[in-house]
Amino acid sequence: MGDGPCHEHEGSWEVAMRASQRTGAVTALLLALLLGVLGAAFGWTVSERAQRTHSATAVVLLTPLEGNPFNPDAREGVLSLETEARLVTSDAVSRVVAAETGGEITSLQSSVSVEVPPNTQLLRITVEDEDEARAVVVADSFAAEFLDYRATRTKAAVFDRRAHLREEVRTARGELAGLTRQQRRLEPDSAERILVDQQVSAAAVQVSQLQSELAALGYVSEDPGQVVTPAQVAAPGLLGRPFLGAAVGGVLGVAVVLGTLVLRRGRTVGSALDLTTAGHDVLGHADAPDGVRARLLLAHPDRPLTLLLAEPSGTGQAAPLAAAFADDLATAFARAHLTTVHVRLAPVAPQEADPDADVRVAPGLEEVLLGKADIDEVLHTERECLATLTPTTEPLREPWGDLLASPALGNLLADLRERAEIIVISAATLPGAPGELLLAHADHVLVRAVGRSTRARDLDLALEAAAAGPAAVGVVHDVRRRAPRAEVVAR
Repeated sequence: MGDGPCHEHEGSWEVAMRASQRTGAVTALLLALLLGVLGAAFGWTVSERAQRTHSATAVVLLTPLEGNPFNPDAREGVLSLETEARLVTSDAVSRVVAAETGGEITSLQSSVSVEVPPNTQLLRITVEDEDEARAVVVADSFAAEFLDYRATRTKAAVFDRRAHLREEVRTARGELAGLTRQQRRLEPDSAERILVDQQVSAAAVQVSQLQSELAALGYVSEDPGQVVTPAQVAAPGLLGRPFLGAAVGGVLGVAVVLGTLVLRRGRTVGSALDLTTAGHDVLGHADAPDGVRARLLLAHPDRPLTLLLAEPSGTGQAAPLAAAFADDLATAFARAHLTTVHVRLAPVAPQEADPDADVRVAPGLEEVLLGKADIDEVLHTERECLATLTPTTEPLREPWGDLLASPALGNLLADLRERAEIIVISAATLPGAPGELLLAHADHVLVRAVGRSTRARDLDLALEAAAAGPAAVGVVHDVRRRAPRAEVVAR
C-alpha cells in the first residue's frame, strides 16, 4: 500500500524483540569469550603446575602376616588391604621416612597417595614432588619402611604370643604336677582317685596343646611382602603441556555457554503442575473447555468478553492447534446459551470443508475490513448462539498486518460486541503480528502450551509479549497433537 494513513507500520514488539535478540546474542558471545579466556587461563595454570610437579609410583606386594590387618585369618580381604593402605602414611612410618629423606612429617604425608588395585594384594604408593629425584627416593623409602613396619609388628606380636604361651605352659605343668602328687596318695579303686585320674588326663592334654602352639610359633612367616616395582617417574601426559591445557580449558569454557544455550532453547514445557510451579496462571486443560469457560466467566462477570487465543510463534503449528481448541471453547460458550462469535484468522481450506456446507470463497473477513462487504454477508451461523467470521481462501492483495492495524478492526469488534456476549479470536501467534495487533482489543489472552512439544523459551516469549497489552494473560495446557481441520497459517 502507499504512504497514506494505511501504510504498513512495524510493530513495536517486533522491534523490541529484535533488539532483545541482538542484545542476547551479544551477551552470549561476550559470556562465551569470557568463559573461554577463564578456561584457557585455568587450563594453562593446571598444566603448568602439572609440568612442575613430578610423581613417582612404587608397587608393593603384600603377604598375609600375623599382627597386621591383612593376616591369614582376615575374612574381609578388601577392608584389611584398605586399612594397610592407610598405615602407609601413619606417623610411625612417616617419622622414619622423614628421618631418612628429610622434610616435615605433615608435608610428606600430604604428598603421598596410596591406591589398592581391585582383586589384587598390591599397593600403589605415589609421591608427588617438584624434584623428580626426590619423588623417587621418597616413594621407595615409604615402600621399604612400610614393609619393615609390617615385619616389626609381626615380630612384636609373635614375641608377645610366645611369652604368653610359655607362661601358660608353666602354669599348666604346675597344675599337672600337683594333680599327679595327689593321685599317688589315693587308693587305686576309690571314687576320688577316679576323679583325679580324669583331671590328670585333661591337664596333660592341655600341656600338650600349649606346647604344640608354642612350637608352631617358630614356623610363623615373617615375610611382610616385597617391592615388585621400584619407584618410577610417570610421564607428564597431556596435562603437562600448558598450550594444550589452555586450549582444552578454552574449548570447555565456550562449550559450557553453548551447551547452556542449547538446553534452554530446546527444553519443552511439561505438565500443568509444572506450569503452575513456574508461576504461570493455568486456566485449565484444552481437553476440558468447560473448565476453562468457568474460569473465564468467573474472572470476567461483565459482558461482552473478548478472548484472544494464541500459541507461541516458534511452535510451527500455531494455526491448526490454536483453532482446534478455539472451536471447542466457542462451542462451550454457545452451549451455555451465550451469544458467541468466533473470529478465525485462518480460513478453512476448501478441500477439508464439509461438502454439504455452504462454503463461500468470498467475501470474507478481509472484505469487511476493507469496507467491501457488510458483516451480515460474511457472518456464518454454525449452530444456535454460535456464528463464525472467517477470512476468504482467495489470495489477498493487501498485507494482512495492514488490515489488522487499521481502524476498521476496532469498528468491526465494536459491532461484534453489540451483537454477541462472547467474542473468540483464534489462530493468532505471539510474539509478532497479527497477535500483537489484537492485544489492545482483548480482555483475556489465552496462550496454548502443548506438553513435551512447546518449547519453554517460546512460551516465555509469548507470555512476555501478551503481558505488554492491557488484557489478563493465562495458559491453557494441552497434551493432544490434533488438528481436526486443515487450515492455512494467517498471512
